[in-house]
Amino acid sequence: MFSRLFRHYPDPMKRDISPTRTPETEAQYRKRALGLIARYEKAVPDGSVPLDKWLSELAEDLDRDTLNQYKASLVFYLGENDLGGAADAVAQIDPQDCQKKTYRSGNKRTSALKLKCVPEEFERELTDKYLAGSYKGHWGVRCLVFFKATILTGLRPSEWKTAKLVTWSEAFGADGPVLVVRNGKNSNGRSHGEKRHLLLSSLDEQELQYVKLQLLFLSKTDDGLVDARGHELGFDQYYKQIQKRLYEFNKKYRRSKTKTVTIYSCRHQFIANLKRAGYSRPEIAALCGHANDRTASETYGRRRFGNTKKGLPKPSQLEVEKIKLVIDSRRRLSQTLVADRSERAPS
Repeated sequence: MFSRLFRHYPDPMKRDISPTRTPETEAQYRKRALGLIARYEKAVPDGSVPLDKWLSELAEDLDRDTLNQYKASLVFYLGENDLGGAADAVAQIDPQDCQKKTYRSGNKRTSALKLKCVPEEFERELTDKYLAGSYKGHWGVRCLVFFKATILTGLRPSEWKTAKLVTWSEAFGADGPVLVVRNGKNSNGRSHGEKRHLLLSSLDEQELQYVKLQLLFLSKTDDGLVDARGHELGFDQYYKQIQKRLYEFNKKYRRSKTKTVTIYSCRHQFIANLKRAGYSRPEIAALCGHANDRTASETYGRRRFGNTKKGLPKPSQLEVEKIKLVIDSRRRLSQTLVADRSERAPS
């Protein structure tokens, strides 16, 4: 399969394919890369055009997100198969080569169709309908619990799979419940460590009950990960049902027809609440599982959408200190670069 690639990249080498990825992501990359290589060999049967040149030409008919997915898959797969030269060439393809904008669902990107906050009236309506109205029942309650627990803690949806509640006064210097979360982005180097710890002592009893119910509904018990008939479900199947109910609710009750509230909107709202309550950037990064203090400030919920009516978790100070070390390291590097430029500048 690689004979045509070796022709254009004569010095194969093992490419470092870190950061590590989950097995599921790697399997998706391999499948996509194999499909692309098959398309390349069909389009260029004589191998006269290098793979990266072919992909650059193809980019004219792609949007940026698709090109980035293609690049990531090929870079991983080629590096894994000792074709570092080809992987490096593919990695150099400029997204500016894309002529198409990243449009989906008509004229808007998928992310542009999702609200980065949760309007108070939406949450109030959802609570009323799912607790006492026409949407109550097995999935209504579970959708509401997933929704509320995520606003209160800011977890990524997939992080609920392994989250657990403990009381750990010795480790954190305070009594009360602690939510232990395995960071979802740690395998890609985008988190401050394998786990984070949210101290929930500031939540009132009703708020804490939402978190406890969420963990119960996702546990391996008679009440957990089951459909309305009691049949066992996997997490992904369960989460699809939650998404389905929330989408139906948006469609029926949401006034705006252009943007919808999703479970991920709850994470944005959580961060907006933290900003409104005056949490520092390192504290927000520690609570959200980010590797540095920039992510939440640049890409997540805005302070003006926040509210302080809910109890908010406290971060582990050890994890806050990790973030501060990253900030200090970045500041020292910046100072070094500025000093180096000054020394090189002509007098």
